Amino acid sequence: MEQELILKARAGDGAAFNGLVRLYDRRIYQAAYSILRNPDESKDMVQETFIRAYRHINNFDPDRPFYPWLYRIVKNLCLNRTTNKGYRTASLPEMEQASAMAGPEESLMREESAREVREAVERLPEKHREIIVLKHFQDCSYKEMSEILDVPEGTVMSRLYHARKALKEALLIGE
Repeated sequence: MEQELILKARAGDGAAFNGLVRLYDRRIYQAAYSILRNPDESKDMVQETFIRAYRHINNFDPDRPFYPWLYRIVKNLCLNRTTNKGYRTASLPEMEQASAMAGPEESLMREESAREVREAVERLPEKHREIIVLKHFQDCSYKEMSEILDVPEGTVMSRLYHARKALKEALLIGE
């Protein structure tokens, strides 16, 4: 379905491109937010990402996955934005909310654990933070991460291993 939408969008079908937007707008927002940590700026970057993708859709190789291409666009836009003077960030997005069926103590413990993980992820070096966010906040596959980072899948696995190890150490230090 994705490839069909891409081919139609390349042929000038605006409705097909809107289909691609609907498929990826949430993930692109999450990617922008993981870098900018600002909801309004992230929404702006989502719009700019899709504007650029629309303008350059004919440069995209339809035999490749679409999300990594979009991710690189949003990442570059966000990194350019963060280099502006005075840019401020908030915290990483909330992780999965505690179950409504959980009792108050269990909910509080989950919220506290989620907060500790977010803070530990924020303290990681960019290289580690990015791969953790891609895997655990963006739910990217190894193949997608390989495309996004432009490295072999084996390198992705190695980086993820080292990032998880650094995260574990950051969590132990935070106790």
